[in-house]
Amino acid sequence: MPEDPQGAIRSLCEQNNLSYALVLAVYQAEGIDNITIDTAKSEIEKLAYYRNYWAARGYADEFVFDLMLLSNHYGLEGCQKQMEDGGSADPDSYVQRVADFKYNLEQNQGV
Repeated sequence: MPEDPQGAIRSLCEQNNLSYALVLAVYQAEGIDNITIDTAKSEIEKLAYYRNYWAARGYADEFVFDLMLLSNHYGLEGCQKQMEDGGSADPDSYVQRVADFKYNLEQNQGV
């Protein structure tokens, strides 16, 4: 295990062009307290994949953010199904919870 796990996770975020606060907010929304480097690496790569997947389909950045999070929460197929059914419904407000946690981390903790 690296001496600085937070630094390693931050570095993985930078390598994948993802906000460190976003990754922490995802974990917070999912109720995960103990983040390992291996788990973080997998999660960060998955988020980057979903972001790139939706961006490549021509969606605007603000929609890519929502679609990335919906894909993370419901799976890519679940998110695609929601899109086919007429929108990006988020019955348990996952996207809003992540966005709120991210905002709070950025504002209150300077992450």
